[in-house]
Amino acid sequence: MKEVNFLNQTKVRGFNEDISHELEEFEELMQISLPPIYKLFYTTFDITSYFSTYPLYFLNPKFNKLSRLPGGMRYDFDKNKLPTFEYFMDLKTSIQGFNNYSEFNLKQEELFPIIKLSNDMIINVGYGKENLDHIVLLDIDKDELFLKMGDDIFHFLRGVILIEPPVKALYDKLYLNWNEEFWRVKGHQSTD
Repeated sequence: MKEVNFLNQTKVRGFNEDISHELEEFEELMQISLPPIYKLFYTTFDITSYFSTYPLYFLNPKFNKLSRLPGGMRYDFDKNKLPTFEYFMDLKTSIQGFNNYSEFNLKQEELFPIIKLSNDMIINVGYGKENLDHIVLLDIDKDELFLKMGDDIFHFLRGVILIEPPVKALYDKLYLNWNEEFWRVKGHQSTD
């Protein structure tokens, strides 16, 4: 299986892509200044562009159900800590997340959400004096709600490793018969 750092999969914004109005709206509405390193990251990378960290599935004829391809992601900070990313939040979605998680005192902790994970966890960035640019995990299932994951967004993402499943090996075994709308696996006898 091939492993690749998450930063290698991010799309750089176009040279003429101006998002300054989005940043100004956010800072005015939230009454905070975006942390400088996160602001650099957000203006440099198009975090809303599609990237796949979801597990891939295929129809397994042996069991007549979907089977998961091995792959996914891991975080070198703590290999058991981080589930799969669902999506990076644009600034408007961050505001919604900030409001949706209000019972966890994100404002008091001087955090706002930036990444939705595949369960009830969110990753936040700090905007206060003591936690400026720190990346902090909010895990609502733990006694200790907040866990620092990195000094800044680049430090955090350097530890996120995407593990590509061996899709080519699977594709080499698939074929499609004329007038059929499903794939078959070479060498597998159907029980139809």
